[in-house]
Amino acid sequence: MIEVSIPTMEREVDESAKAKKLFRVEVLFNERKHYVLRRSSEFQTLHRKLRKIIPIPDLPSKRNPHLRTKPPEQRMQELEDYLQDIIYQNEDVPQVLLDFLHVRHFHTGNKISSMESLDDLDSRDYSYPLPNQRVLGFFHDPYRSDRTSAVKMTRKPILMEPKATASASEMHTFVNFTVQMSECGSIMWRKASAAALLALAVGYFYNGGPDLPEQILQYINLPVFRSSSHNLSGEQVISAAWEALITLPTRRWSKVAVGVNACVDVVVTGVGLLQALAVDPGAGLDHEVLHSKEDLKEAFIHYMGHGAAAERFFSDKELYVGGNAALISQKLASYSDLMVLLCGPVGPKLHEMLDEQIVVPPDSLQETDEYHLILEYKAGEKWGSTLAPQANRFIFSHDVSNGEMSSLETFVASLEEFQPDLVVLSGLHMMEGQGRTLWEERLKEAVSAISEIRKDIPIHLELASMTDRDYMNSIMQEVMPIVSSIGLNEQELLFLSQAGEGPHADAAWKGIPDVGRVSDILLWILEQHGRTDPSSEADLTRIHFHTLVYHILATVDGYWGNQAAAVMAGARVASCQACGLQSVDVSKVELKAPLEFHSSHFEPREKLSLNPAEPVAVWRRGNVTFHLTPVLVCKQPLRTVGLGDAISAEGLVYSELKTQQPF
Repeated sequence: MIEVSIPTMEREVDESAKAKKLFRVEVLFNERKHYVLRRSSEFQTLHRKLRKIIPIPDLPSKRNPHLRTKPPEQRMQELEDYLQDIIYQNEDVPQVLLDFLHVRHFHTGNKISSMESLDDLDSRDYSYPLPNQRVLGFFHDPYRSDRTSAVKMTRKPILMEPKATASASEMHTFVNFTVQMSECGSIMWRKASAAALLALAVGYFYNGGPDLPEQILQYINLPVFRSSSHNLSGEQVISAAWEALITLPTRRWSKVAVGVNACVDVVVTGVGLLQALAVDPGAGLDHEVLHSKEDLKEAFIHYMGHGAAAERFFSDKELYVGGNAALISQKLASYSDLMVLLCGPVGPKLHEMLDEQIVVPPDSLQETDEYHLILEYKAGEKWGSTLAPQANRFIFSHDVSNGEMSSLETFVASLEEFQPDLVVLSGLHMMEGQGRTLWEERLKEAVSAISEIRKDIPIHLELASMTDRDYMNSIMQEVMPIVSSIGLNEQELLFLSQAGEGPHADAAWKGIPDVGRVSDILLWILEQHGRTDPSSEADLTRIHFHTLVYHILATVDGYWGNQAAAVMAGARVASCQACGLQSVDVSKVELKAPLEFHSSHFEPREKLSLNPAEPVAVWRRGNVTFHLTPVLVCKQPLRTVGLGDAISAEGLVYSELKTQQPF
């Protein structure tokens, strides 16, 4: 018989020091008890799989009607009842559920089985996983005598009781003594001495010995002690340096308010979808607004050929498929001590998918979801004559609620009660597809609403792909001076310079964006629209730039701290999320960033180099400081959508506001 209970919840801290809430699912099977730890998202995945094969009850919602997250006790009891109902309503328990519970060799029909051995259950169900890794090994056969050895051998037997706290001199004496055994001695004595040597080394290693004498290291292979940067790959060195250097700031945000575009993302293979729509490949051409399948095809091919990200509005409602998720909120909510307010058009599906720590104002809830369709393509993917140089995505939607930023006033009004330490804004790009008349009027209203936010609360603005230069210029002139931080990628940076007639506006990125040119544009933005001049009334003091192979944080001196850690944290999450991992796997990433570059495209300029062991290059231009770190690029990315949001969110989490003066 299988019995299931969920008595408690636990927290799991992953490699990036983020806490995750887990349900402890205890399983009694054939008089043996074990447990598994499951996230809320894993219950949702189980539910989706089960409903395809059997009738099942509804999955309990994690929220009460309208807003609040259910108490943990209520949530645990409901999920426990959900699992028990499925078990008792099905004579043949679905294999999907058995796998979820880590139950093997279950005899269906009567729910009774005999278990031949403990192998019928995963070992991790009883305890934490055992470290099935080699702790130590021998460089060469320790049992084979070396006839060329100059050491004199004796037959004197020895009795050893290794001390865990042996000193280095004791270790030295022990080694010299134990290796002096007869060349003609029995194999037994050689094996015994080798075992004793191994035991002493293990005891010494695990009980605080700071160093092992070289006499032991010549026999024993301890990778931790012998590893050094000169025999590691650049990827290994950078990944290790990130883990050592990325630290959270002393003063951290406790409440972050995020608005105002929130939708559901539907991710598909771009080429596959267009082929299914019977669209033939052809020439690429950008369109500000998509009016037909032909426009969609041409815009997709245009950006696929450049390997660039883009987002467009689809004017025909009947041809619309798609959506956009509140990714910044989700990323911020992965930090258990951070409360997040999300304001946007939140429908029932999105509400169910949101992290339990995210608070949604009742006025933001609506009866239906907005959807954005994400057309992804892989590096090297070909359609007709178009070849993608790198993996990326093309987004389109028919999203009226987000396009009009209809939740902005609700968002600003909710800040008085929520009292955030930081405000994050996104979604301005969605208004571009509404036409000039609408966006001109709505942008003025948006500026008025944003201006009502308390001056002591920093505001981060996340930009996205746009094509209307007048609209982008209006954002630069009216919005950027009233926010304190912005996040953007290489396409948005270049278009911003083109719209404002800034440096390198006549150029197009060819391959990896030149660091010097990027630095010039970032400095120009801060000088023209920021507070590089202390007498300026502008608030902008920080820009987080990200491209595929490197990231740069540019900040006006005196306002932001911990920026080296912040830029590295953003690069690390890009490497992890693109590969679909919780931590960096150096076998799945590669270093593509330039290790030598210039601080500017213009003279005078400084030649800079990047040391993988200290993977942040720092330079100053006037009173602006630049921090650059490489990205370990995922070789086979599983997901490209949402990377920019995750990068900016992570960078903000690791940033510290230094000044107490109002922005």
